[in-house]
Amino acid sequence: MIWMRQLLGIGLIGVGLIAAGDQPSAPKGSPVNPLTVCELLKEPLKWDGQIVTVRDHGRGSEEGAALIGVECPGIFVTDGHVWSSAIFLSTPSLPGHLHSPDFTYDVESGRRMLAKGTELMKKAPLRCLLSTYTGLFETRRDWASAKVAYPNGTSGVIGFGHLGAYPAQLLLRSADDIGVDPHCRSRKTR
Repeated sequence: MIWMRQLLGIGLIGVGLIAAGDQPSAPKGSPVNPLTVCELLKEPLKWDGQIVTVRDHGRGSEEGAALIGVECPGIFVTDGHVWSSAIFLSTPSLPGHLHSPDFTYDVESGRRMLAKGTELMKKAPLRCLLSTYTGLFETRRDWASAKVAYPNGTSGVIGFGHLGAYPAQLLLRSADDIGVDPHCRSRKTR
């Protein structure tokens, strides 16, 4: 059950973020039509530094949470490195962001999403839930500066989130909604 709370808590990592010190703030208005992970990663520089609302499939673990673009694998590539089609979820109080947000995460919105998600999971599997968040979208404008060389002679690229594995992150302002994907087979399978 802990993984479910982490997945749905900030809508995904809320319990850990509350402990990290984010205080509630009133969320500002959200765009009417949320973007998907695929839309954001298709033109990431267009959205870098912008407040966006994103709706997609969520995944979480002890290391954090992300929204996943299941319909566009491999859409984001930098210098031959194919990134996962995912956006890491973070909050303004945590380190590691590129922009200076003028908001804090609305903790109460995460609690509401957790309660609604817990009820929805009684009717539909987790893989069928779509989460909606509003926040500040971030990606790197210069991926060459994110390259690292390791002592064993290999190299890599550092992105966002756990192990730098994500090509972008969303600094959360609010967890807006969670619902069942109408295109997903909604019956639980055991």
